[in-house]
Amino acid sequence: MLITEDIFGAFLQCETKSHFTLAGAVGDRREFSNWERQRTEDYQHQFCIQLRSNCHDGELLRGVTLAQAFDNNQCRFALDCVVRTQELQSHIDMLERITPSGKTTPNPYIAPTGEGNTS
Repeated sequence: MLITEDIFGAFLQCETKSHFTLAGAVGDRREFSNWERQRTEDYQHQFCIQLRSNCHDGELLRGVTLAQAFDNNQCRFALDCVVRTQELQSHIDMLERITPSGKTTPNPYIAPTGEGNTS
């Protein structure tokens, strides 16, 4: 059983809701929730356009796994990155490769403040 962000977010709101989400039951979405989701998607789209205009070829990857981002040394930014284990999956909106100061860091990527999808 794969626990996704949607299921985990539903669990934080209501255990019963998470059970129904896990079972694949579909309920009515509220108008405000739809508006809020659309507003976030529009902002992310505009941000992505701006970021692309400031990056060279190969510096920005989109829709990749964390392993793919690690393997590409030219990549500065990974957008819509998926991190998955056998039982858990998470979507991270944006990762930025940092330049280590002095020592080599085991994880060269960070999620900038305010980034990352936890719901």
